[in-house]
Amino acid sequence: IWFWKNIAAGHPTLGRKDFPLFAYGVSSVSTTATMMVRMHSTTATGVSNEHHARVALNGTTIGEGWWTGITSNILTMTFSQSLLIEGSNSVEVTGLRDAGVPYSTFYVNHFDVIYTREYAAHGDLLHVRGEGNAVITVDGFTNGTLMAMDVTVPTRPQVVQGMLVESSGVNRWRASLAPQSAQSEYVLSSIAGVKTPAWLKVDESSRLKLATTEADYVIITVPELRSGAITLADYR
Repeated sequence: IWFWKNIAAGHPTLGRKDFPLFAYGVSSVSTTATMMVRMHSTTATGVSNEHHARVALNGTTIGEGWWTGITSNILTMTFSQSLLIEGSNSVEVTGLRDAGVPYSTFYVNHFDVIYTREYAAHGDLLHVRGEGNAVITVDGFTNGTLMAMDVTVPTRPQVVQGMLVESSGVNRWRASLAPQSAQSEYVLSSIAGVKTPAWLKVDESSRLKLATTEADYVIITVPELRSGAITLADYR
């Protein structure tokens, strides 16, 4: 089980942790956003509501919650989207030790943020859903060579045909497409947003089953254990 950072409630330095949150295409419309913070406590004192967590976004408290025992807890909070900043934000989680609680420690597992986002590419790339729109127009591309993939079924991506590409300013482009359904998902990218693989290697079939191989002993290992594997192979 992997968690993020641990918090010791009431401790002057370990009782509060900051987490980065990057939000892009934040809409300026007046609306409500939602944040869900999943935590997991690691101590149990027998005191009811022994764990107390408070969450702040960019210095403004947006909610708090209590729970008991060694278990997971999801804190769901709504807040004004105006608190979100385009780009880098800070989420602060504080553990409070209430009266009668001898100690309290818990981990922050992860958090999710739901907010109204503009159809604007970030890094010449954007993943979108149909959301019931007749047409989706994504702006903010820096290159006019654009493509869209239907990734509703992630293991079977399909190239979207008939996408409209237009200039929307100097070195700025936008693309429009008609979603198949509200649940349809698409990845739109310009040539500048296409990712480069770290490395490529040809998939060559193994020859271990060939009679000419005549292997009596086979060792499958990793580079870190190769030296010890050679020693074992020599011994055999």
